[in-house]
Amino acid sequence: MSFGARVKQRREAIGWTQTELATKMNWLQHRISEVESGKRHQLPFDRIRDLARTLSVSADWLLGTWDDIEQLPAPQSKEASVP
Repeated sequence: MSFGARVKQRREAIGWTQTELATKMNWLQHRISEVESGKRHQLPFDRIRDLARTLSVSADWLLGTWDDIEQLPAPQSKEASVP
């Protein structure tokens, strides 16, 4: 499974829209769409880390280097965002 597919799978499992995830990440919605569709291939490490934290998974899982979905604490309420 690709990085973008993992982002989408986890986002949907949490029940968030692309817009909700984008708001938490302080991104525009089309950036989330680009990541999920594979159109955006390179992300800086800090963005990958922030995505993993926001989605409550390890960066290893997002990157596909670890198949177990090692979850961090459950995602915070919809009002919370990445520090």
